[in-house]
Amino acid sequence: MTSIIFRTLCVLALFAVALDAAAVGPPPAVWTLRDIALDDGGSVSGHFTYTSDASSHVTDWSIWSTGGDTAAFPIFEYRPDNSSLGEGSGGEIEFLVAASQRRIVITPSLPLSGTPVYVPLNLATAYESFAAVVPIRQMQSGALFTNPTPTRVRWFFEGADFPDGGTITGYIDTNPADTSILKFAVSVTGGDTLVFPALTYTQANSAPFIYNVGGVNQRVHQFNLAASIRQLSYAGQAPLYQDGGRVAIDLPNSQECFNCAPFRLFSKGALRGVTDEVWGDGFD
Repeated sequence: MTSIIFRTLCVLALFAVALDAAAVGPPPAVWTLRDIALDDGGSVSGHFTYTSDASSHVTDWSIWSTGGDTAAFPIFEYRPDNSSLGEGSGGEIEFLVAASQRRIVITPSLPLSGTPVYVPLNLATAYESFAAVVPIRQMQSGALFTNPTPTRVRWFFEGADFPDGGTITGYIDTNPADTSILKFAVSVTGGDTLVFPALTYTQANSAPFIYNVGGVNQRVHQFNLAASIRQLSYAGQAPLYQDGGRVAIDLPNSQECFNCAPFRLFSKGALRGVTDEVWGDGFD
């Protein structure tokens, strides 16, 4: 009898442990914003922490709005200390700055359960605005992505050029923790080719450097051509960390030059960051 009672208690104890385990919901996931382009040429990047079985679902956020019509929409980072959270019945996630009524609304097309790890946005209800209506800029593309352990970020130049008609293409692989440069192949072509002949900066012919010019989002990445004093430098308007995403280029701090002169500043463009684990953008 004693052994029967003991076995029964053990079964009940295991059942209680199973119930406790079942009661524990999914852990919080960090969702990053990917490829979000606004209809005025602006970009949105950053991340938020989301727990699918909690209320409120979102507990932390850093959402950067860059580029586009910066007269109407200056560069801005939405954070818990300067904006409040709103969640709609259709899955809308809103971050609102009370003083200015500036808001950004991000709407996943599927529940953020963590599976799948890539969720496109519902673009019909994804936008940034002041006072909900004027001015307003709609999101034209983008998705949400969760990846807890990215090993590198590949940043592509997107629509980047110089005032003389030259273009900048290619990519830079960076460490997601500190943006240190792992690999790069950046090509400049066209424009004033007498002063700036076509060239591809790679780790075989150039030395990479990183330096700060004023603030965490003003970290400049630079390539110095070993055979001359020619160099290319660029920066994002938002931090180029593990979030990836689409970040407008910081034009005053992005240029190609020969030891400062002659030089040509970037005239437009964005940086598009992806990770190698899921996106399959040709990593080798």
